[in-house]
Amino acid sequence: MSKRLQVILSDSAFEQVEKTYKASVDGHPTVKLNYSDVIEMMILNSKVQVADIRLKHTDLRKTLMDLAKRKDLSVEEIISSMAELKGVLGKKESKKLLKAEPGNEK
Repeated sequence: MSKRLQVILSDSAFEQVEKTYKASVDGHPTVKLNYSDVIEMMILNSKVQVADIRLKHTDLRKTLMDLAKRKDLSVEEIISSMAELKGVLGKKESKKLLKAEPGNEK
């Protein structure tokens, strides 16, 4: 069974789809392929890290407010979970900053 879904891709994601599509059809005139075939194979062959997706789309303030409303958590547990979350986000941000600084190109 097929499902139809409309997805908005970033420019860099679409460039990757286009690059894969062109590599698949160039020099092979009998290949009948469309973008949805390429995207389907990219999805089926990828290993998605759920934690990375959550971190990318987590609002720290909203998370803190939600944790603060819970009665079953102690202040120490809330602080440690926020520190862990912020630590992971902080590491990612510092990597981005290092790459952006002049003289740190690899």
